[in-house]
Amino acid sequence: MKIIVADDDYSNRRPLVVYLQRRGHFVIETSSAEQAILAFDTNPDTVAVITDLEMEKPLSGLDVLSHIRSTRREVELCLVSGSLSPETTRKAEELEAFVLAKPFGLSELCQKLGL
Repeated sequence: MKIIVADDDYSNRRPLVVYLQRRGHFVIETSSAEQAILAFDTNPDTVAVITDLEMEKPLSGLDVLSHIRSTRREVELCLVSGSLSPETTRKAEELEAFVLAKPFGLSELCQKLGL
């Protein structure tokens, strides 16, 4: 399965990418919201997107989720963050995304996304 992982912090992103690759997934690794959107738009066979909330401006993880939901409903989405507010959680859930607070277990993430 093709999965996009977006996080501007390499030390958070890389272990997740390696874990998913070891489970047999093809992972597209991005370090910004803009890169994640471009990767999604150019990879129509993407089945899941995992994005950090807070990345370098101007776009955030919520912008990534919103863009994806505006074009495809069947993609599994997960928003992760070390600072989740009730408002952010509500917005993500409106976009039918799972929300996980950092730190989270990699197996927990895979279970939520059905990977």
